[in-house]
Amino acid sequence: MPYLLLVLLICLPPITHAEIYKWVDDKGVHFADEKPPGVEAEEVIVKPPNTSAPASTPSSEPATRPMENAPGKDNDDFKSTKRYTKLAITHPENDQAVRANGGSVSVTCSLTPTLQSNAGHQVRFLLDGQPFAISSSCSTTLEEVDRGAHQVSAEVINQEGRVLLRSDTTKFNLQRHSRR
Repeated sequence: MPYLLLVLLICLPPITHAEIYKWVDDKGVHFADEKPPGVEAEEVIVKPPNTSAPASTPSSEPATRPMENAPGKDNDDFKSTKRYTKLAITHPENDQAVRANGGSVSVTCSLTPTLQSNAGHQVRFLLDGQPFAISSSCSTTLEEVDRGAHQVSAEVINQEGRVLLRSDTTKFNLQRHSRR
């Protein structure tokens, strides 16, 4: 078995570095892996293919995830507040194409129960995983967003900045007029 592997490894480099030849005649353009006799053929340089990382898969976690430091029975910091149970992005909808030539996108969310701003709670909106706005309501506007695919999510945070509840990520495509 080790000898077979050695033979395969020795044969592999010529296979992966095969040459390609191109020539043109009265019948058209031709390509071959061997230089044809009697024809003036040029070697084709093959560039490595473009690659990209695979897209992340959606998590199997529920749409709203209370964080470990969320209000609870045994947490004295939150005895006067109600525990949040649901946070979801309502606009834009998931996989929606949004047309905004100026790059402004309004984002809204729904929260159950309503935001307890009297306890210092706020909604932090994230664009492509980065915080972009903190609001005392469940809506904000994204400004100067580049065209293309984006992800938006929301978090309820307390006055110390600790996350109490996080929404699922919503994907959208921003379509903007391009200048030529």
